[in-house]
Amino acid sequence: MVIERITRGFLLSVLILSAVSAVAFAQIRRVPAEFEPQEAVWLQWPGQFEKMYEPAYAEIANVIVQHENEKLHILYDKIAIRNQARTAITNAGGNPDDPDIIWHNIANENAWMRDNGPVYVVQDGEMRIQDWEFDAWGGAFGEFPYANDDDVPIEVGAVLGMPVDTVSIVHERGNLEFNGVDTVVLNWNVIGNPNRGNGYANKAAAEVDLKNWFGVTRVVWADGPISGDDTGGHIDGIARFIDHNRVVVGNCTVNGHCQPGDSDDQVYDGVAAELATAGFEVIRMDFDAAISYGGYTFDSDYMNWGVGNGWVILVGFNNPATDNAAKAQLEAWFPNRDVYVIEMLESWIAGGGVHCHTNDQPAASTIGTAPTADFSAVSTAGSAPFEAHFTDLSPDNPTVWDWDFGDSGSSTDQDPVHTYTANGTYTVTLTASSASGSDTLVRTDYITVPEPGALLQLVPGYLGLLLWSARRQKRRL
Repeated sequence: MVIERITRGFLLSVLILSAVSAVAFAQIRRVPAEFEPQEAVWLQWPGQFEKMYEPAYAEIANVIVQHENEKLHILYDKIAIRNQARTAITNAGGNPDDPDIIWHNIANENAWMRDNGPVYVVQDGEMRIQDWEFDAWGGAFGEFPYANDDDVPIEVGAVLGMPVDTVSIVHERGNLEFNGVDTVVLNWNVIGNPNRGNGYANKAAAEVDLKNWFGVTRVVWADGPISGDDTGGHIDGIARFIDHNRVVVGNCTVNGHCQPGDSDDQVYDGVAAELATAGFEVIRMDFDAAISYGGYTFDSDYMNWGVGNGWVILVGFNNPATDNAAKAQLEAWFPNRDVYVIEMLESWIAGGGVHCHTNDQPAASTIGTAPTADFSAVSTAGSAPFEAHFTDLSPDNPTVWDWDFGDSGSSTDQDPVHTYTANGTYTVTLTASSASGSDTLVRTDYITVPEPGALLQLVPGYLGLLLWSARRQKRRL
């Protein structure tokens, strides 16, 4: 039996020549979850019109850099803004010259890098940046410039030396929540909102793009606006994954601003039901206080947390009872991370919190290891029609399988059953792939379908082999 491994270059040539394989090997992508290891966090430091956020930014920066194995990249629009940022970090007890802080003079116009910054995607064994279009939330906050913000993913790609893929869809990263395996959760009222100009006729049309660009197989929808949220209802205030299988969803209570059964509550309950139907463990996080600040009243919604290597940061509402209760909840959900509460009322009345301000860059380790193709068959010989049962044995979690059975038959099942109808000897090929890469295994002359007479001639030899094996086993005993 000859086993041959095909190099990736040769595999690509085969794919180009094979229409079947070309379909099977559409781009395989994965978006790492935020709770996975991170390389860095990125911030766009507030400019003159958003200086009220600066004290919270300084505290965020100081939390991040005190934890190991995570960089902090800070974008500043002007030298004066960098100087102000350095002063704010110093006043908060930090060191603006910390070696883990990297400063970048990159033009930007807002302090909400979650939404205009990169989406990081693992594809073909490398990390790539997706540059989705940004139009300042469809003009929901009024008219102000956003061209520089729209260019930030390209600038970040240049800094990191990462390839950048243009996505001609208007959307914000704050409305995307990934479990890192197969699911994205988002609010239809954002990507499908006419003010984004995407022109989707329905959710099904949007799902085609989402599954393609993110490599997910499931799209779970929230459906409707949230009162007071001018983004249209970003998902990072509604539902958040804490691991691959558990997801936290907000919950209106009689103690909060939204009330059980009202329109906001229906959005939360609706997505919670959809997630449960999809097989996730759903945990509800109660909004247990109505907070008044700056002429606004809103829920103590702690869903907009930021998470990194060894830390979680919560939006603080200067309300000790609920702030402390939320901190205890997050400590239970993230037992190996330190949980911090940073008062961010100025940010909250402007539309968000720590998650909205930060943009996380996954660590190289999230790329993972490419599968090594391997397989077996229950039996490799039999008379026609011969039904061969194949089992994938490939380690490192492949997500796509491309089988060539050597008789013009093929399959994309993980463990296919194939019927050989003609006599002959057949070479079987399996290519196992994931976002981390692919590998091909060829087993030459693996399946034998002999002439009926030839099969009978094989029987005495096969019986002899069994007898020899039995005698050998007996000697061992």
